[in-house]
Amino acid sequence: MKRLLLTGALCAAFLCRPASAQDSLMNLAPETDYVVMELFGRSSAEVLIKALRIQRADEAPFLEVYKLFSNEKAPIAQARVALLRRYNEVFETLDEDMLNYIVKGLMKNDREFLDLHIRYYKRIAKLIGGNRAAIFFQVDNYLDQVVRIDLQKELPFINTLETEKRPAMKLADASAPR
Repeated sequence: MKRLLLTGALCAAFLCRPASAQDSLMNLAPETDYVVMELFGRSSAEVLIKALRIQRADEAPFLEVYKLFSNEKAPIAQARVALLRRYNEVFETLDEDMLNYIVKGLMKNDREFLDLHIRYYKRIAKLIGGNRAAIFFQVDNYLDQVVRIDLQKELPFINTLETEKRPAMKLADASAPR
């Protein structure tokens, strides 16, 4: 049931997003906040606090580290959006050099996200423990992936793939014997 509700919320978030790719790729932060709020009804920080079961007394130190993490993460995320925006702008006239530039930029961006996680893992583990630090990065990655999927659906090539995709099998059909 929870999976069905989450799927419904995810669909609602995608259906209610800005209509044009240019609009949705203009600024990642509002898109991130919008998608997270649509899915969970709360901010990313609130989702993490709940998922990690952070006690009231521990909220301030956690939020302090999370704010530093988010502030370092924001320019990396904005750089990714800039690359995707560039791809979207030149899609019709895309040559090999530009495509190479964009792909290498996205790979470098992925490495920067990973490096950020590596830099903050010890700090977060020390603050909330190793198990909850692992959950922190799982939730953070999940939220990032939800936003990435939302943004990538606006890209011309992905948009074409999405229109050619067959409907997904219902959960009830998946469990039925064959």
